[in-house]
Amino acid sequence: MSKIILGTAQFGKGYGISCDTEKSAFSKFNKIKKICSDEKIDTADISDKYYNLFVYNKLKKTFKKKIYKISDITNKNFKKKIDKIIYSENDAYCIMIHNPSILKKKFFLNVVDYLIKRKNERRFRKIGISIYNIEEFWHSIKVFGKNLDIIQLPINIIDRRFLQKKIVNKIKKEGIEIHARSVFLQGMLIMKIRPAYFDKWKFFFRNWDKEKKLDKINICLNFIKKIKFIDKVIVGSEDEKQLKYTVNFFKKKIKNTKIYNYKNFYSKELNLINPTKWII
Repeated sequence: MSKIILGTAQFGKGYGISCDTEKSAFSKFNKIKKICSDEKIDTADISDKYYNLFVYNKLKKTFKKKIYKISDITNKNFKKKIDKIIYSENDAYCIMIHNPSILKKKFFLNVVDYLIKRKNERRFRKIGISIYNIEEFWHSIKVFGKNLDIIQLPINIIDRRFLQKKIVNKIKKEGIEIHARSVFLQGMLIMKIRPAYFDKWKFFFRNWDKEKKLDKINICLNFIKKIKFIDKVIVGSEDEKQLKYTVNFFKKKIKNTKIYNYKNFYSKELNLINPTKWII
């Protein structure tokens, strides 16, 4: 299960439209930790943006590999944020930019230079960025050049923007490690009842809604597994039961015909596939 990365956004107050805002997966931490140990999931995706310092430090101590996401970066604080990670853990796995909106800021070149410098000093292993759209993909390639090791991108059965041949070929050529994010689209794809905002797409979901929840999870995960350029998949969980059956379904294979039934089940409408556009 080394292909799975534990997403920990739900360890805060809740994440995604399917999650209770007062619920935290951290209350089930020991059980989730045991599942990760049993399944050899040794990498966690963590960010101080999602949860308090106690939870953040607990995650840091538990997992062998951590992807440290840094957010709210400014020209004044980026060195401090990077060095805080470096000094708290020698040989960190990855430091990842979490707000790509700063890609076009003049000071971002200084951020890139500093990351490269600290990586060359062997203070951490990989430089990464989490992106949200095609424009950010190409701009990241341009700004980081050969120094970009990991890209996290949103991809799921209805959001296939990054499956363009040009992008796939570039990923292969540069040898970039790709992590799939939002495989359930913040849980929306596996909800039994969606918020009223999505009513305008009822026809689009007509066949999908006939599938059972567990079948939806299986189809979503197997769709991602079929994409060869994806190296790792970020899987979040509200509790240990959800993580367990998600992991089990990740290991389970389904017939290609099941996925093929949804060959046209995708959309380019950003108001549907981009959660930042949702009005809920």
